[in-house]
Amino acid sequence: MNNQIIDIAENIKILLFNKGKMNVRQIGEHIHCWDSFIFIAIGWLMKEDQVSVECKNEKLYFILKKNIPEIYY
Repeated sequence: MNNQIIDIAENIKILLFNKGKMNVRQIGEHIHCWDSFIFIAIGWLMKEDQVSVECKNEKLYFILKKNIPEIYY
């Protein structure tokens, strides 16, 4: 399960890098994942200080803090 969350978090980082600010619904449409997994992954990214959150029109938007995501193969 932990590896799955890490993979989702990496996909979210790449998505935010390419698309910019997004809400959970937009992220879910791109990575085809349940909202609960998205929130867990975003929580991990926020703990790692890689993502910030903005509330606009009663929706949460997530923004990548770093310019270039670290991708390891």
